[in-house]
Amino acid sequence: MTVLRTPGGWSTVLIDGCVLSSPNPGAPQLPKKSIRVALPKGATVLSVSVVSGKAATLVAPLQLSPAPEPAFWPGQTTQVLREDDAIYRAKSPFPKRLIDYYVGSNGKQTIVTVRFSPLIFYPAERRVVVVTDAVLRIDYALDPGVASGAPSSAGATCVIITPKSMSAAAEEMKSLHEADGIETEVVTLETISLSYDEAEDAPYDGYPYGSPFIPIQYDYSLAKKIVSFLRDEEEHPSLEYVTILGDGSKVPASYYYHDADSGLGLEQDWVPTDFFYSSPDYDLVPNYKVGRLPVRDLAEATRVALKMRAWRQAAQDRSWFDNVMVAGSRPFHTPYYYGELMSLDMLNSGYFDGMTVAKAFGTDGRYTVDVVSEGLRDGGYGFIYDSGHGFGPGISLDDGMITSDDLFSYAASNFQLPIVVSIACICGQFDSPSYSRSFGEGVVLSPAGGIAYYGGSRINAGIASQAFDNGNLIVTKQEHMGGMTKDVFASFSAGASDLGSLYTGAINRFLSENDWDDFLVRRTLFEFVLLGDPALQIPRFQGGEANEVPVFVPTNPDFINNESLPSYTNSQLKTVRASVEADSEVLNFKLVNATDVEVVEKSTQFGPLFDYGFSPAAGFKLYVVRAEARDGKEGWFLVNTASSLLCIDGDLTDWDNELIRPIAVDPTLDFNDPEYDVSSLRAYADPDYWHFAFTATCQNKDMSYVLAIDYGDGGFSGRSGPDTDAVGNYVTFDPEFAVDAEIYLNHVTWVPWLGWESFRNCKFYRYSGPNDWSADSLDSIGAVLSYSAIGNLVELAVPTKYLGGYPDINVILFSVPSDAPAPAQDSVPSDPATFDSLTLGREHANTLSQFAHVSCKPVNCILGAGFMGSHISASHGGTLQVAAVVNPEVGPPQSMEIYLDNVPTGLFLNDNGTEGDYVAGDGFWTFHADCPPGLLLAGQYHVSIVATDELGGCIGQWPQVLLSFCDELAAPDARLTSSATRRFQGISLPAITVAPTASAAGCPILLAGVANTATNIFAFTIEAFAYVQDSSVDAIEVCYAGEPLGVELLDDGAGCDIAANDGIFSGSFRVDRDIPVNRQYTLEL
Repeated sequence: MTVLRTPGGWSTVLIDGCVLSSPNPGAPQLPKKSIRVALPKGATVLSVSVVSGKAATLVAPLQLSPAPEPAFWPGQTTQVLREDDAIYRAKSPFPKRLIDYYVGSNGKQTIVTVRFSPLIFYPAERRVVVVTDAVLRIDYALDPGVASGAPSSAGATCVIITPKSMSAAAEEMKSLHEADGIETEVVTLETISLSYDEAEDAPYDGYPYGSPFIPIQYDYSLAKKIVSFLRDEEEHPSLEYVTILGDGSKVPASYYYHDADSGLGLEQDWVPTDFFYSSPDYDLVPNYKVGRLPVRDLAEATRVALKMRAWRQAAQDRSWFDNVMVAGSRPFHTPYYYGELMSLDMLNSGYFDGMTVAKAFGTDGRYTVDVVSEGLRDGGYGFIYDSGHGFGPGISLDDGMITSDDLFSYAASNFQLPIVVSIACICGQFDSPSYSRSFGEGVVLSPAGGIAYYGGSRINAGIASQAFDNGNLIVTKQEHMGGMTKDVFASFSAGASDLGSLYTGAINRFLSENDWDDFLVRRTLFEFVLLGDPALQIPRFQGGEANEVPVFVPTNPDFINNESLPSYTNSQLKTVRASVEADSEVLNFKLVNATDVEVVEKSTQFGPLFDYGFSPAAGFKLYVVRAEARDGKEGWFLVNTASSLLCIDGDLTDWDNELIRPIAVDPTLDFNDPEYDVSSLRAYADPDYWHFAFTATCQNKDMSYVLAIDYGDGGFSGRSGPDTDAVGNYVTFDPEFAVDAEIYLNHVTWVPWLGWESFRNCKFYRYSGPNDWSADSLDSIGAVLSYSAIGNLVELAVPTKYLGGYPDINVILFSVPSDAPAPAQDSVPSDPATFDSLTLGREHANTLSQFAHVSCKPVNCILGAGFMGSHISASHGGTLQVAAVVNPEVGPPQSMEIYLDNVPTGLFLNDNGTEGDYVAGDGFWTFHADCPPGLLLAGQYHVSIVATDELGGCIGQWPQVLLSFCDELAAPDARLTSSATRRFQGISLPAITVAPTASAAGCPILLAGVANTATNIFAFTIEAFAYVQDSSVDAIEVCYAGEPLGVELLDDGAGCDIAANDGIFSGSFRVDRDIPVNRQYTLEL
């Protein structure tokens, strides 16, 4: 069992042999084990139950990921996750039953598909129970009137159904089949129409139950007669293949399914399907392998029959068939390059092991008309898989389109033609109007193109659900048509030997992996089509030598965020590094700046050890590092980088690490609609960006969050009632905080076929004068937004130049509806003018007055901190002394507490002249404690000091110090040492702080240490600092063993001294590398 993190920070659990499944979008996505059981024909299943088993509760709570929202390919979308509130707030377990099952017939046996859930999720508690062992029981009864035993071998194995006008071409195909040992019968539509009555209507929404929008005339009566013919098992007891010779205008589709839930409208809601020719008993288990050759006349039918014969001859030499092309790019304009990712998922799953794979990828400049059309025109590939957009007559590539007209222009060559598989929308249409041909029809009917096409007859849905493991991207499941087309290749690698087996194998796998009641599962099943002859024999998968998918191991991230992505802050000063575990002797690396859609570099390394590093660009970036093994499999490694102190990634880990606390809070749930409730606001500035973070529970409502900011003189205040803010809401502001800018963050709910993300059309408004606001999109001003649904968190970074340069600001956050003008609903800081329930109308206009003041250059209450003469070991204990110096400009804090690994310890420094403190009220705060043996075990600890004011707000911090405690028995001279980051007034320096000897009371040097070290092959360079509270001190001399070293620490702002006359004296000196090592040296000041 493996636990991964999804985008947004949910957890997803993978179990070997199980596939993620959910009854509907928004419900928890759980692994399920599918079991397919064949019972005698006519058997009635009475029950399926768990009769015994064992279970265990996971110790750690998990918030399991919901199933993604539908993603229709005409839209621009990514994996969108949002919880179904009714399920996630429930105390009852999910699922309510461990087992669901489906019973159908393949015409020869009763097939029971059982799906068992080994996880039980209690959403309200975030508790997960794992079933580790289970025994399942199926009770069934036999029908004595149904004969059992081996099926008859009499009669045709394949029937070709065609109009009489094309029977001559059908006879040519029959001879091809029988050359492969497949006995075939040609049956004309005219014969079926005269010989059979109509079958009953299919029990699914469709043709007889609505007002269909169909591009051709549909003969529903004939379709039901064909169903009756295919039910006639006495007529064809050995039937395995059904070849339909004719497009939808010649041989009607078995049904038109009406998908009323998609919202796609008109023609796209009416899905032509041949599935009920495969399953004429109307269940969801195929009886026959069905394919359609969409010809319109005898001449076309004859050309296709001859093309098949030539292809079958070419396939006798399988060497070319073992070549595969996978094609894709960035169809949804997302950072994950879904086209390439979904193509690689087939490869990484092992479905092409032992084959030669050519990649037509956008990141290589190869997802082009020239590259893909060459494969369709000249052949030489067994398969071409395309993961891109389509519009019926053509597929869309990065530089243009390939249409069915293009395919018809290709001349026949060597007939080494591919089987084409694609998720492209409408490209499998077989009921095209007379003036048009779909791309799939062009593949099959053109002189070259391909020998078969698998895809969808209408607009498809599909997405690659992904999760992360320390930055490694894992495709956890391909949804809908993405999953169906993947199952075509799964069937091939499992040994399918004909086109029909790829079709039925994909359907059976797809149904075992998905919930049968999901409307998109049904739609995908019905629109999936094979354009080709199901009886055509293909070379079997042989396998061969293969590599594992490379795995990255990050070596130096600042933190791993809640999505399990390594994150790097102040990244312009760093090199991102990762080692790579791989069994390939060579790896090809590709670095993609996904934020700016740019391939940065490509390189190759030879093993057995692999290490990759790069220097990030300035700003907030998402990088994808790709490592390609020799057989083409790829590992993807995603990292966030920020040239600021904070990443914009929908996660507060970096804010908490830096101890940046909320600047204002508002009581949680003080508004009766949680969507409008805002409770916490954080802000931080550096010279380049203002950073904001706030809570936002907005998953299911169209609404807006607004940051109103006062950063300069003038600005908008307005009159309550007559005046409105930048977008016309009934909100004005106290003149003391006249607003210079408003940032509107507009949240929109899911629009199924467009697949919109959570926040859209967000705007930055700048006040220019009465009734004059300029508006810019956030993208256009270089702002960056991130939203985490599970954390209910919005993060935003706005360039400081748009907020007046680099000033202090006053800010308030409020919520409003987005569908009509309204007053502010809730706010943080809390404002008495806001409400506790949804309140609309100009008569309730409000004036906000409770702004939070934020300094862009915060003055740290703590000027410096360190350890004084602390000698501690695990086995003998010792004395821990901590000191901190308070900035007199800020004044004394209310408290100063020690934090261990970001958690308050309850240990406080004091300035009261007792408990180890020398002088009360001198600004020199101390902590003194004796540590008994065994209290602090050998290891490393992160320690920081936090100063708070009377309201509990953070007004100062000394950054985390990495403490190393040794076992004194193993290292008798070991003492407490530390490495830290030292910051003064917003300036950061890497530092190593040592333990200075405690000074006697009254000494002007209150605190001292080593601020920075550097090394070259000749010497160590050491920077030292000392904090002095005596204006008469001009310089501090550094001595060793009582002898001056000729080094002075000065407070002149030069060299390594950060600021003049701030009381912090600094200086640097060099120590030769030939001094004895592994010893302790004491410097005196």
